[in-house]
Amino acid sequence: MRRSIQPVFVFCLLLSLLSALFPANPPRVAAQSWRWPATAAQATNDILSVAVLYRDDRAAADGFVALLNARGFTAQALQIESGPAGTTIFLPIIRAGGAGVSTQQSGVSRSVAQPAQSTPDLSAFDLLVVGADTGAGANWAGSAALREHIRDLSAPVLGVGAGGHALFGALGLDIGHPQGQTIRADSVRQAEVGASQPLYTIPNTITLSAGGEVQLYSADQDTIALALPEPLPLGVRLAAATGQVDRFPIVQSGERFLLWGFDGAPPAMTEAGRDLFLNALHFQATAFAVPLRARTFVPRAGIEQTLLDALRDTSLPDLHALVQLNTLPDNAASATLAQRGIRLLDFIEGSLFTASIDKALNPTQPDIAALVRWAGPLLPGDKVEPLLAAGTVPDWARADGEKLLVLVTVFPDVADADAETLMQGFDPAATPHAEHVWQLQLTLAQIAQLSQEDRVFWIEPGPAPLRIINDTTRGDLMVNPVQDADTASNPAYYRGLDGRGVTVAVFDTGVAPHPDFSGRLARAAADGNGHGSHVAGIVAASGAMSASMCPFVSCAPFELRGMAPGARIAPYYGWTSAEMNEAVNTHGSTISNHSYILSCGEYNSGAQNVDKLVRGDERHGDTPIPAHQAVWAAANQGDWPQYCTTRTIPDGPDDGTEPDPDPESGPRGYYSVLGPAKNALSVGATNPGSRDLAAFSSRGPTFDGRLKPEVMAPGCGQSTDHDSSGYVGKCGTSMASPAVAGVLALMTEQYHRSFPAAGRPLPATLRAIAIQTATDMEHQPGQPGFSEYGWNDPDSGEPVIFHRGPDWSTGYGIVDAVRLCLVELEEAAKPDGSRPA
Repeated sequence: MRRSIQPVFVFCLLLSLLSALFPANPPRVAAQSWRWPATAAQATNDILSVAVLYRDDRAAADGFVALLNARGFTAQALQIESGPAGTTIFLPIIRAGGAGVSTQQSGVSRSVAQPAQSTPDLSAFDLLVVGADTGAGANWAGSAALREHIRDLSAPVLGVGAGGHALFGALGLDIGHPQGQTIRADSVRQAEVGASQPLYTIPNTITLSAGGEVQLYSADQDTIALALPEPLPLGVRLAAATGQVDRFPIVQSGERFLLWGFDGAPPAMTEAGRDLFLNALHFQATAFAVPLRARTFVPRAGIEQTLLDALRDTSLPDLHALVQLNTLPDNAASATLAQRGIRLLDFIEGSLFTASIDKALNPTQPDIAALVRWAGPLLPGDKVEPLLAAGTVPDWARADGEKLLVLVTVFPDVADADAETLMQGFDPAATPHAEHVWQLQLTLAQIAQLSQEDRVFWIEPGPAPLRIINDTTRGDLMVNPVQDADTASNPAYYRGLDGRGVTVAVFDTGVAPHPDFSGRLARAAADGNGHGSHVAGIVAASGAMSASMCPFVSCAPFELRGMAPGARIAPYYGWTSAEMNEAVNTHGSTISNHSYILSCGEYNSGAQNVDKLVRGDERHGDTPIPAHQAVWAAANQGDWPQYCTTRTIPDGPDDGTEPDPDPESGPRGYYSVLGPAKNALSVGATNPGSRDLAAFSSRGPTFDGRLKPEVMAPGCGQSTDHDSSGYVGKCGTSMASPAVAGVLALMTEQYHRSFPAAGRPLPATLRAIAIQTATDMEHQPGQPGFSEYGWNDPDSGEPVIFHRGPDWSTGYGIVDAVRLCLVELEEAAKPDGSRPA
């Protein structure tokens, strides 16, 4: 299925703006470097070339060519001749990771023999339009060689009418013959609104009727329409025939093939029809989009001359660049590329990577042509967060004078000594923040200068300050039967699990020396705020003061204990690599809790560093930091934007969340998860004592379409106070996250009991079991919920209803400690002695 929609297809960089933003300055860095000129620009190769294939209707082909040439493409009509009738070439479909349709030989542009009928070589074209006159039903007019050639190309294909339908059938696609029937139609209705939105908006805005309809032709046309009552597993139903039930003439399969079911050519189209046809080509071109933060563009195939010139001129053995492959590489393909001089570094999106490219690269090598669709430079303007480049930064990012607080990331293959040399000479001095990431204070001119350096990958504001995001919780998460506590004794005795032997790092505002933590604080970190102490108490408070300091009329002994009252707490204020190294390697933490925002939804360097920490790929100097599970609060943006706002108006009434500004605008409702790291376990909030979604709980997906939050826990509860020996109540996903961290501590204790020789459980084990044992939350008719209370999602204006199975509101459901720990008991009981990885 097509990935989440974002604006794509940008023509022609504005060179004057880039030059003004990044003026050329004398180099400051060491001589052994390569600096991209501030005026370097993307080669003007983003005007896509289109081959229009026809058999005998030259007038129709010329109509398409004229339309495309007039609207920003370079088009050419190519006549094909018939091959043997009835020949069918089947296209294997690989259903891997939702990436769409590809073939075993996807992306390999093979030379095609030139028989008497002159089979055209289409490898130089970016897009193909297959005319309606090229076939019908089971017969496509092109030769077997031509069909093989089209199959093996990586170029997207738009099939028009009966001819396109016949080709797709010959290729074995689910949008080709024998699927579908011929109808008469001149208009369509928008379908699958979210997925199909760019077809109606980019680059041309299509005016739809109140019923979502638009007339495409001045008169009815013969039209192929597919009967699709259910969505395609690897496609998008883009438009339905007006007045027809479940009949779709415009459908995409994977990201490469699109059926435009109407036979009519542009002269028969309305203006809206021509605009929509062009939008369909743009929609296809998104398969090749290079989506950078500063710009998105669709490059033409090949290795850019700008990059080849730089490789020729540099004295360095290699340079860094962007590389777009024809398909996602396996280990063998990656090894082949490395042998040929292209070492893939970081995955960006789709088949786009950063890479280190040898100075001696030979771009004409067959392996390069087969595997690489495009390669080009990562320009200075691509390396700077756009708001930072514009000088529009949050107040916290402003240092003294004109200087801004920034994080500078170098490419992962840059040696530490080279990075240190690069970061010398700044005032104040640069300090390491994480592996390959440095913290500096720079002016905009210095940022522009540093962005020209080849070794620099990314510059953004940071690090952001800590911005914090709270007796029923144990019952809701089924913790009580797992603890099996005897609270009549003093101290309480746990016949089950209490987290003993497990250390949980709490990165927050510190933790006060409350009696509930007596003897179990791994280090001192005073708490002047109270948020961190409350969070730590949900994880591991003993509840020793419950009876004497009860905030209610009365409390039973140890009633206000946390999820893992035997666990140790290692409190910290920040989460640099130095602090993570101490938490994991010195204090032995296997789990950490983070009840604060990571970013305003962007997958930035902070989120990338979290993912490295969880995987065990982070280092502090020469010291590796073992894999470690981070648990992150989803945020409290479900009904109003607590953070990441454009401005804030005076404080209003307290709604139960901490803290309580009243922002005017910002992310809220869907797409409001502010902990977007891929490997962190994101936690949303439920109302205590129920399976209802808390209104304030942030909802997913992430900006790039991933499901977050993964799990849920109660978002309100009593826990330890920071300035007394008592307890205080707070609400927020800040309180849901430590509840899950505490349950994972119980699971870790059970893991050590079940597999005493196994060492630390991998984060993937903790995360997978927590997700797969969660209890699904499903909104039932008549159940108290958003619609009954009268509030709607601020994005859609519709009630938030969470459905059976994983969803963007409640993830996989509410954590269940009993089921979670039973999985490990069952694994330990296996006769072959196997254990989770």
